[in-house]
Order: sequence, then C-alpha cells, then structure tokens
Amino acid sequence: MASLFTEDCTFVNFGGAVVLGRSDLHRAQSQVFAAGGPLEAVEVTYSPEHATLLGADHAVVHARQRTMTPNGEILSDDPMEAVFTLVLARTDEGWRIRMGQNTPVRTSGEVEDQPAADATGLEHAVRTVRLRRRQDLRHPQ
Repeated sequence: MASLFTEDCTFVNFGGAVVLGRSDLHRAQSQVFAAGGPLEAVEVTYSPEHATLLGADHAVVHARQRTMTPNGEILSDDPMEAVFTLVLARTDEGWRIRMGQNTPVRTSGEVEDQPAADATGLEHAVRTVRLRRRQDLRHPQ
C-alpha cells in the first residue's frame, strides 16, 4: 500500500500515530500487516464517498474503511470502521496520496465516554475482528 503514497507523504494512522515519508510508512505497515503482526488477519475495503478537486493536480477524497468477513460481507458491528481522508497529488506515476488520515468512526455516546483512539483501542479492535486483510486501495478515477 505504501506505493500509493508520495515519497514525502504524511499519514496519521488509525491509532493516531503520525508517520512521515513513504519509507517510514512502508516500514510501519510491514510490521503491522506481516505474518504474526496485529493486523495480519484483517481484511478491509475502502469505498470512496466524496471527492473534491482542488485544482488540476490535487484532490481531497473521503472514503469509508470497513472490515469484511471471509465471505466478502461487510462486518455489521465493525470496530475498525473509519473515515479515510486523503489529499491526492497528480504525479508522473499517476495520482498518489500526499497526506492521509484514518479516523475511527464512533457513535455519539462513544465520543463522550471514550478517549481518543490509542494503541490499546487498536489492539482491542484487532482482537475483535480477526479477519484477513486485503490491500486493494484503488486509485480514484
């Protein structure tokens, strides 16, 4: 998935950690999604919900991240549901993610009752889900 980002990208992950640069993003993702990693068995899908052009070479995209069951159905009570906000830049290689933020979706009660997402929340979500992960974030057309 790191190849979808620019070399100088900034990414805020589901747990709130800021990652700077494609090489650090690749290193972080490799650890999390590797065999034995906390997201090894999680399969997610991304559905674009809104896109706004900011000129000829930049766009903002909001997508929904959802966990899928092994038979391809969207998980109804999804602890890893998130809004994925991206700033895309047109490059020589095509559209690439310059900045991204993956924000957990919460109900209104959860916002009042729970602190911001942290590593413990992410670990809980991962333990709850236990599904394969698919790395098929598609480029917006």
